[in-house]
Parts: sequence; C-alpha cells; structure tokens
Amino acid sequence: MSAVLWAAAGALFTGVVSLALGLCILRKLAVSLTRLEECVFGFLVGSAALSLAVFLLTAVHLAYTAVFVSFGVITIAVWASRFRGQRKPEFTAYGFPKWWFVFALLLCLRYAALYLCKALGPEYSSDGITYHLAFVARYLRVHHFPLITTKFHASFPEAAEMLFLFGFSIGKHSPAASTHLLFLFATAAALIGFGLRLNAAKAGIAAAAMFFMAPIVGWDASVSYVDVAGASACFALFYALAIWRQSNDHRMLVVAGIMAGFAGAIKYPGFVAIPFSLAVVIWHVRGRPGQWRRCLPLLLLPAILLVAPWLIKNVVEVRNPVSPFANRLFPNPYVHVAFEDESREG
Repeated sequence: MSAVLWAAAGALFTGVVSLALGLCILRKLAVSLTRLEECVFGFLVGSAALSLAVFLLTAVHLAYTAVFVSFGVITIAVWASRFRGQRKPEFTAYGFPKWWFVFALLLCLRYAALYLCKALGPEYSSDGITYHLAFVARYLRVHHFPLITTKFHASFPEAAEMLFLFGFSIGKHSPAASTHLLFLFATAAALIGFGLRLNAAKAGIAAAAMFFMAPIVGWDASVSYVDVAGASACFALFYALAIWRQSNDHRMLVVAGIMAGFAGAIKYPGFVAIPFSLAVVIWHVRGRPGQWRRCLPLLLLPAILLVAPWLIKNVVEVRNPVSPFANRLFPNPYVHVAFEDESREG
C-alpha cells in the first residue's frame, strides 16, 4: 500500500509542479483564455518547462531527489506568492451543456478507474521496462546523463522521460505511468475546451469521451510510454494556433512554439510539428508585409529552446544530432548505415 501511495504522490507532485510552472508562464504572457484553457495549457506548457529544467539539472550532475523536490516546492511557492492572485485577461465561453458532460463523465468513470489502477501498479510494458524507465533509473542512480553508446534508444529525445525522472525520484517506477496518464486527462479536457472555443461544446465533449475510452489510447496512457504525451502536445499546438488565428494575439504564438518544441522533444515524429506550425503562421500572415518578422521569432525560439538540448546531447555523445538516423549524413562509429537500410526494408 505504501508503494502505491508513494507512486501517487510522485505523479501528483509532478502534475502540480507542472501546472504551477505553466500558470506562472501564462500569467506573464497575459494571454486571454477560459479557466479550462488556462488549466490545460498551464499543465502542458509547465510540463515542457519542467522537462527542460530536469534536463538541465541532470546535465550538470544534479539529478537528486532533494534537488527535484526543492525545485518543485520553490516553483509552487513562487506561483502562490506572486501569481495566484494576479488578475488576468479572460475569454468567456457560453453554452456549456452540463447534462452532456455528466453523461460523458459517467461513461468514462470506469475507464478512468481501470487506467489508474493499471498506472499505479508495477510497470509491465516491454519498452517501458527495457528503455523508457531503464534509462530513467540509471540517470537517477548516477545523478547525470552517463555516456551510453551501445543502445540507440538512449539517443531518442526524452522530454517525457524527464518528467518520469522527476516523479521516479519520489515514488520509483509507477509514477512514470501515472504521470503519462495525466496527459490523457489533459487531452480530453483540451478537446472539451476546443469545442467550447468554437461554440461546438457537444462535439468537444463527444470527442473527449471517444478519445478517452479508445482502448489503445487508454492502454498506452497507463504505461510509461510517451505517445499520448506526444499526441497531447500536438493537439495543444493545433489548439494554440486556432486561438491565435481567432484572437490575433501574437503572445499565443509563444504557447504554440512551446508545444511544437515539446512535441519534437518527446519523440522524433513530433519534429513535424515545427514545420507544420511554421507553415500555418506564414500562410496566415501572407499579404501582411512585415508581420512574419514579428511572428516567426515568437514561434521558433521556444521550439528551438526545447528541441536543441537533445540534438546537442546527441552530437556530444554519438556525433549525430538525430541518432540513430541520418548516419550517411552524420557518419559515426556507433550506428552503421546498414541499420537504417535494414529498418527501411523491414
């Protein structure tokens, strides 16, 4: 029982610190959001920021439980003392269908209980055991990023794993899956918020329920994989760009950039989020001379800030920023080009 409580505490602390950190960022940006949107984007933006902070602490050999807990407590204290009572611009959404929400909630409750029980139990996923958590445990054990050249999985972007490391330092293995599960709840809430934003609340609630109850989504979210976190970041990017196009508030591009960078830092396929967001912005500001000079830095700088550390880490360790791929472009003694050829041929 104590192991379950520690696991829950680790995931809860990670979620609360992420939310507090994200709310501090959103309040500084002073973007106009509904209360639901502020909570959703607060958690997701804060998760990206916390992931980067954990990376930096680990890179300088400070991956200790005491350091992570101290960072979290200070973050919560800063939010409570400086930002909690601060007034903010607020967008008001109308026409929330309460009975639709209650019905969807009743449908999802048993699924939520099942997912939570699975997430709080011992890790049983193959990839979670072999590398997602194996590397996290090693980072905490040696308190930094050890040089790993014999397993190409160590070269993958690990933004989600940095959140796992934060929770792992408190409750060991199970907080990782429980932290990943938080992204399922955040994505469902984002779908509802998106529906409200577009005056299609019923569609948003239905989409959230269908996504939440999808078997593969629930299974993935309840283990220490990273796919639901990546999907959450990608949808949040789409959501942020939609708000920017609706309000023409360029500060939302900072949020979009954070989400694009977070998606790329979670998993290589998420890299597509950066050119996608770039294309959307360029298309939207076409015909407005000089606008792109103002918009693109707001989008690209946060994205680069989140992705670049992982590329630099790979250059330092294995001489290839996108290892284990592009080995013809970045020759190195660790991954042979034959690996890519065999993978491509199946």
